[in-house]
Amino acid sequence: MTINAVLDVCSDIAELEVGGQKSVFSAVHPTYGDVVLKRGRYPHHGALERISREVGLLADIDSNYYPKHFGFVVEAKSGEFLIVEERIEGQPLNLCMEAFSDEVHIIRLLKSLIDGLDLLWQQRVVHRDIKPQNIIIRTDGSPVIIDLGIARLLDLSSLTMAGAALGPCTPAYASPEQLQNNKMIIGPRSDFFALGLLSLQLCLGFHPFDPERVGAGDSIQNNILQGQYVNADKVRGYSREFNNLIERLLQIEPHQRYRNKFVLSSYIDSNWRGIK
Repeated sequence: MTINAVLDVCSDIAELEVGGQKSVFSAVHPTYGDVVLKRGRYPHHGALERISREVGLLADIDSNYYPKHFGFVVEAKSGEFLIVEERIEGQPLNLCMEAFSDEVHIIRLLKSLIDGLDLLWQQRVVHRDIKPQNIIIRTDGSPVIIDLGIARLLDLSSLTMAGAALGPCTPAYASPEQLQNNKMIIGPRSDFFALGLLSLQLCLGFHPFDPERVGAGDSIQNNILQGQYVNADKVRGYSREFNNLIERLLQIEPHQRYRNKFVLSSYIDSNWRGIK
């Protein structure tokens, strides 16, 4: 099937977002219902390989924590691709952060994100781009993790140049090892760092590494590399256990963070009993 053939059967196509190499549309598909269409061009084979890996991951996951994958069309002659995914009814977390401003709601969200990301970690996959914009909150309050475009498949060869100064990431939400493109130590604990940063941002109501609030006033990236952030103990109503959790997740060295998902979940379950 061609890209135009897919578009021809869809109705109510509306543009949602335009990027450098990809545009996103909402649409109604006769078989799948409400969908998202991601159409773009791949400039080289490496870019297509990264897109194919993202599609393959979603196709293999059958979980409410991720959008369902419905189709992938590549047209080699034009260098275009089209991805068809489930459209999630809800809001990106960055537009509803006030709903997760107390400790109980943050821990509940964190537990869900850990369970969702563990589906990747069990396959030796690192998301590498956990941030508020990549988490959709459904109308029932449950999270959906999106955008696996820079996920790292640890058992496959890297698609990033070894000499690159910066690894694939959103710099303001990246772990120190991602910012330094230290591929040898990137793993699930890199996602742990992002979860700690996200949880602390929800607690504070602003980015914890913001140079206007902490550090030498240089940049978020430099503060991340130097471990300079605003602590959770600055906010009334948050427990010492919460502050300890964040401090452990935001360690500069990955080996100083929680060793694995089971150790992390054990700490949370033992300190926040009854939160599901």
